[in-house]
Amino acid sequence: MTTLFQVGPLQFEIDPLNAHAVDRTASTEFAKKDVIGRRQVYEHTGEGIDKLSIHGRLFPLKLGGLGVLSLAHSIREQGAAQMVVRGDGLVLGWFVITDISEAHTYLSADGVGQLIEVTVDIERADKPSQQEYFSQLMNLAP
Repeated sequence: MTTLFQVGPLQFEIDPLNAHAVDRTASTEFAKKDVIGRRQVYEHTGEGIDKLSIHGRLFPLKLGGLGVLSLAHSIREQGAAQMVVRGDGLVLGWFVITDISEAHTYLSADGVGQLIEVTVDIERADKPSQQEYFSQLMNLAP
């Protein structure tokens, strides 16, 4: 199975949860300073927001995947930074899941959508300490 994106243990593959689009917004922060007779001087103060939105689809009646959606929500609720890797092996860094949106359409008799559009929003975060990361791996984090 080909992995398109991996956010910690959450994998976006061809099935059950695919990724059909990714949006990225990144910024750099500056302090603007007034100087007489010149344009404002921009002092670089560091990196700003670096956000990815991964858009995917689930077809739970044909391919399953509701467990993957539950995993995504568990990672979001935990709030721990996750290593993000693109399918070609490029390590994008540490990110937290900030938002997950789902749109269920073509509801089946049990109320589950036959097509579920999913968007997972992640933002760059600091690398966790060794203790935090180990606790997370061992599923001991609060």
